[in-house]
Amino acid sequence: MAIANSVSSDVTRNTRSRSALLRAAHQLLAEGGGDLSVTRIAKAAEVSPQTLYNHFESKESLLTEAKSLALVEFESYMFERGKGIESPLEQFTVNLRLFARAPQTHPHFAELITNSPLWVLMGETGYSPVFASKAKALVRLGLIKPINLDISLIATSSLLEHVIALQVKNELFSEKRVDEFVFHCLVGFGISEAKARKLVESPLPTWSFKN
Repeated sequence: MAIANSVSSDVTRNTRSRSALLRAAHQLLAEGGGDLSVTRIAKAAEVSPQTLYNHFESKESLLTEAKSLALVEFESYMFERGKGIESPLEQFTVNLRLFARAPQTHPHFAELITNSPLWVLMGETGYSPVFASKAKALVRLGLIKPINLDISLIATSSLLEHVIALQVKNELFSEKRVDEFVFHCLVGFGISEAKARKLVESPLPTWSFKN
C-alpha cells in the first residue's frame, strides 16, 4: 500500500509540475518582454530548471505546446458559438471573424498572439490544424477555390494574427475594419468579392458567455 501511495503521489506531483510549466509559459508569452529563458520559466512555475526537461524535450517545445493549448481553448469557443450555422462556408467565415475579435472576447489570448515570438506563432505549418481541416472540407465541397490552399492558410493566419495585434495596440480599431481584413482573406480563398462582402456583413451569432 505504501508503494502504491508513493507512485500515486509521484504521478500527481509530475502532473502538477507539467501544468505549472504550461501555465507559466502561457503567462510569459502573453506578457512578452523577450526573456523566455528556461530559468525564468522555471522560476515562474516554481520548479527547478531541470524539471522542464523532465516533461518537455526543450524550452521551444514547451512554448509551442503552451501556445497550441491556448489556441485549442479559443477555437472551442469559436466553434461552439458558430455550430448552429448550417452553411459550412458561413460557419467558416464566422470563425475567421470571431478569431479576429479575440481582443474583445479573450484579451489574454490576444496578448499571447501579440507578444509571442514569430517561431512560436508559426509552429510547424503556420496555421491551425483544425482550421486547415475545415478549409480542406470546403475545397472538397467546391465552396472555396484557392490557387494554393497552403499559402492561403498561412496568409490568413498571419494576417488575422496581425489584425489582433493592431487591436491590442489600438483600442479604436473598428469591427468594420476587422471584417474588411476577413473579406480579403475570403477573396484569397477564391470566393467572389460580392459573396465575400455578403458573408462578412451578416450578423454574428449571439453569445451569452463573457470571458
